[in-house]
Amino acid sequence: PMPEIEHNAPRFYYRVYWRRDIDGSASNIEDVTDWKQSSVVIPNQPTFERYRIKVVAINERGEANVAAQEVNGWSGEDRPLDAPTNFTLKQIIDAKSALLSWNPINPFNVRGHFKGYQRTTQSQQFVAPDKPKFTWYQVNSDSGFPAVKLVWHPNVDGRPGSHFYAQYRRKGEPMFESTPNELYEDFIIVRGLDDIETYDMRIVAVDGDHTTASDTQEVTLHPQDGPYVRYKESVATSGWFIGMLLAVAFLLIVLILVCVIKKNRGGKYAVHEREALHGRHDYPDEVNAFPEYNQAAGRVPKSSISSDFRMPHESDTDSMAEYGDGDAGEFAEDGSFIGQYRPSRKEVTPSVPEPGTLV
Repeated sequence: PMPEIEHNAPRFYYRVYWRRDIDGSASNIEDVTDWKQSSVVIPNQPTFERYRIKVVAINERGEANVAAQEVNGWSGEDRPLDAPTNFTLKQIIDAKSALLSWNPINPFNVRGHFKGYQRTTQSQQFVAPDKPKFTWYQVNSDSGFPAVKLVWHPNVDGRPGSHFYAQYRRKGEPMFESTPNELYEDFIIVRGLDDIETYDMRIVAVDGDHTTASDTQEVTLHPQDGPYVRYKESVATSGWFIGMLLAVAFLLIVLILVCVIKKNRGGKYAVHEREALHGRHDYPDEVNAFPEYNQAAGRVPKSSISSDFRMPHESDTDSMAEYGDGDAGEFAEDGSFIGQYRPSRKEVTPSVPEPGTLV
């Protein structure tokens, strides 16, 4: 503050001009009436932003004749938003040295004056970490099911451990379920829980092969705000039921194919049935065998009428006429009846010589 001897007039005070260091931003004014005061707090400003600031001395005669110097200032700092990623051991140089690498964080997420990266090391002789502590909060999830956020509070003054995971179970059940290991954050969110249920939850700190569990806390969940739909698996959508239906459909298809194949291979032709109606039963049992031709019983050979009589060659038409209904005509190669379109064969009447006259 300025000494009182330099006020030069009554009603002395300070006027503070400040604005964001952005082109076109307007200046703001804050008056400080206590000449002994050496600072002023401007609330509700964003974290670690750059400002242009100047302070002017004023009394009842006006502003000071000397122009105030404008300086750069920053709003308050906070913890960084990110941590280095892709941490890798590149090379072991000797027993006490190693080459490490990582990806730097975004400068806008530093939220303060960057001072460097801090590296911590642990010996290969792992020991059991100290018992951790944790706090929990119920949070909403996009799926509509309740979720719990567990925040790990390691013992930083002792042996905190390298990472942790969470365990939970319904109240009264014997076995805990475990989440995956959390290697980078100090919290973990347990999802897929049932509302209006009480769970036993705890944090497990890990250091190598050694683990230490925290005290168990009872966590009672409440329905989250807003309606949500919970789907339950029905018999029609269960995997075993769908598999059974597919198996039954496959067996039915196989059965149908077998029936079709047997029908095509084992049927009788219509000509067999027609021959059986006319007294012909000498077909063999084999499906694909040809029957041996036998002359019908009781038929008298025409050659016995006379030694001089010669019957014309018996045609296929004659053979078919014996078993058909009258004159069957002739059949083409494909079995069609074409006799009505051709001149009928005249019946040949054998000529018997007249008996000689005995003189």
